[in-house]
Amino acid sequence: MHARGETLAVTVTRMIDPLRGSGAAAPPGARVVGVLVRILNHGPGVYDSSATGDFSLRSSAGDASPTFVPQGICQTPLRDFDNEISPGEERSGCVAFALPAGARGLTVRFSPHGSPNGSVAWVVRSA
Repeated sequence: MHARGETLAVTVTRMIDPLRGSGAAAPPGARVVGVLVRILNHGPGVYDSSATGDFSLRSSAGDASPTFVPQGICQTPLRDFDNEISPGEERSGCVAFALPAGARGLTVRFSPHGSPNGSVAWVVRSA
């Protein structure tokens, strides 16, 4: 996909539902899920954005809220994994969300630079 001066290959590798052992505090009546993703910058520019602004999760109960994760595979980093990705560089990371207990994830959306223009979405399939 094309962003502002970059061509990106974005892959959602899997959704972890529920995200266990993360130490994340889910709101009452909710659970935390993680979405593992990979971004490859084909260039020519440097991609510099924010994972919580670029990735969103739509559930059967509406949009899910990004959630802070203190430990584990989806630990929230001090610096977002999609900050300053140079041409030819690939980065992987995880974005965590809080979902209401009975809701299921439906789509993961990637919107480069947090803009709805040019976004792509993946359908979440149950395992």
